Amino acid sequence: MANTTTYPVVDERALDPATRRWLGRSRDLSELPKHLPGTVPVFEVHNGYVAFQERRHLGRREELVISAISVSTVDMRPKTVTVQLQVPSCSAADEFVLLVDFWCQVEDPERVAEAGLRDMTEPLRQYLRRDVSLTQIGVRYSVEDINVVRNELLSRVDAYTRLRAPHVDGMSVALGAVLVVTPKDLAGYERDLRNVRWHQNKEVLEHSGEDRNAERLRAYVDGGPNALSALAAARGELNLGAAVERGYRIAEDKRKQLIEILKSMPEEEWHTIAIDSQRIVGSLVDELIGTQPDAARPGLADGGERGRLDA
Repeated sequence: MANTTTYPVVDERALDPATRRWLGRSRDLSELPKHLPGTVPVFEVHNGYVAFQERRHLGRREELVISAISVSTVDMRPKTVTVQLQVPSCSAADEFVLLVDFWCQVEDPERVAEAGLRDMTEPLRQYLRRDVSLTQIGVRYSVEDINVVRNELLSRVDAYTRLRAPHVDGMSVALGAVLVVTPKDLAGYERDLRNVRWHQNKEVLEHSGEDRNAERLRAYVDGGPNALSALAAARGELNLGAAVERGYRIAEDKRKQLIEILKSMPEEEWHTIAIDSQRIVGSLVDELIGTQPDAARPGLADGGERGRLDA
């Protein structure tokens, strides 16, 4: 059965001698591998290898089929072959993993079948290993320096393939991508550090916002009930009509409390009231005893005698 995981030779098998019949020799075509799309069969005959590249089915009595001692199926389509190479670091505990992609295509299926090339990765890996300096780049660095190593390895592989192109008989090979894989332990460590930084930054932003909100609310509290009522109204948490009514009620209660205090004060202590306060008291007295011209009674501000407050 064909092993489609191999490349460029995906299958090869030996053939028994063709059967001799009364009409001549012939071969049962079931002995041959199935012709897969993008492939060609290459027959080994007495004088070498012959690729059958005609776009038709083979016949059981064709000389190529009868005389073949083996047959190979060669994949003619281009394919990317990835080669992995271990590159030591400065620590025996760690190493860098270099992945190099090569673009490959069969140019001569007969030479490929003759070589029995079923795995392109090994000759390409040996090709890379011939550059001794390539595998020594990592020994100067630890895995934490992977970005520096990545750049140096990429530049080295590119220069090496330009100066000494890879060669495999019967194949065309060109350099594709170059990748240095981040070690799992390093990736996990960096991921943990990143998550910690994200969490810390998030906490800083949250605390900063909380501090600003606390400072703003403290300013409203310091501003007293009116400032708090304004904040509540701005947030839609307060009925403005109720707030106004409450404000007037509080002011009225304060006025009444002040009147009660004035009623309870002995007359001889009235001269201790400050000028501004006396004006306020005067307005309250007017309310208590009725509107009366200032000339008809002594005022609070001129130091004259005050009438008694009505009970």
